[in-house]
Amino acid sequence: MAGHDPPADGPVAPHHPTYVGIHSVDDTTELLYISSGSTRAIGFTPEYLLSMRAKDFIADDYDPNDYPRLYDAEADGSDEGGVFVFYTNVRTAHGPPVLHKITSFKCGACVLYVGTTYPEVPFRERHELRVQALDRAMTQRNITREQQARRAAKRRNAPVYRAHSGRAKAAFVLEHPTAVAAGVRGPHGRQAGVLISFATASLSHVIDADPSDVIHEPFLKLVAPEDLVRVSAFFDRLAASTEVLFESFALLQRPHLIDGDVIVADEDNKRVVVDCLGAASHDGLVLLVNKLRTKPAPARDTLGNYVRAKVREVDDEGGYLSLAELLSSDPETSDAPGWAQLDMP
Repeated sequence: MAGHDPPADGPVAPHHPTYVGIHSVDDTTELLYISSGSTRAIGFTPEYLLSMRAKDFIADDYDPNDYPRLYDAEADGSDEGGVFVFYTNVRTAHGPPVLHKITSFKCGACVLYVGTTYPEVPFRERHELRVQALDRAMTQRNITREQQARRAAKRRNAPVYRAHSGRAKAAFVLEHPTAVAAGVRGPHGRQAGVLISFATASLSHVIDADPSDVIHEPFLKLVAPEDLVRVSAFFDRLAASTEVLFESFALLQRPHLIDGDVIVADEDNKRVVVDCLGAASHDGLVLLVNKLRTKPAPARDTLGNYVRAKVREVDDEGGYLSLAELLSSDPETSDAPGWAQLDMP
């Protein structure tokens, strides 16, 4: 990314505060959610920032409307995919602007972004928006014929070549874990847990549910039973931190959410393995889930316990970057292929 002069010590260091925001994908870039890390990073509280416009906090002298145009510039006009990285100076509550590395993800009509700050870098105004995007080949299942042949040989079957399949993402806002009364349980004996306040329309590309199905439902109703403890512990870690954290787990492909719907039993419900980043605010949690793959329900032992298989965070043969790797590496120095320069107007 020529011209941005990224910090020499790498893009994400422990002393670089991070925070998460969600804004609309239209020209207004209205801020819909901000995590608590914004207070430490730029001095503005989430309460102050909500309902303001993300583009108004760009402190550089290029046209701030270049930023929303970024999300209209996807070559195929898709609501999915779209991973962008750029550096910009952001206005702060007190003192000079602070350099940010912004990693953003388009999720339907919303954009979820992660801001990583570099308060130690002296302020120097930037005169253009220079953006790099993850090549579409990196966000699709890009398995070569040689890899397919090796897999087929192991199965002693003829190779089957599959078309590329998109890597879907969805964002959620949940209530804060401390708002949940201890011991409350929902239908079928499941722990109720934190409720979903908001979900992007792209959810339907991850699991068989729409935002209208999940609003005011416990997020744990979407989670595979064998991962309930893991996800509950993840929420507890988020509630105790202002930083961005990561976890991998499985969702149910068809969770039981609608009264009268045909219930798919847990043992018959396919699992959708997701990579997840999350951050907390004083009144909620924000999550981004990245669909990795779909797999059958795990087997059970003689006592009825699920036999847990190791869940890989990324597909070893797909060339994918995990969400953690996306945030912790810089396109300029990353070993991963697929980063392309976007020339903004």
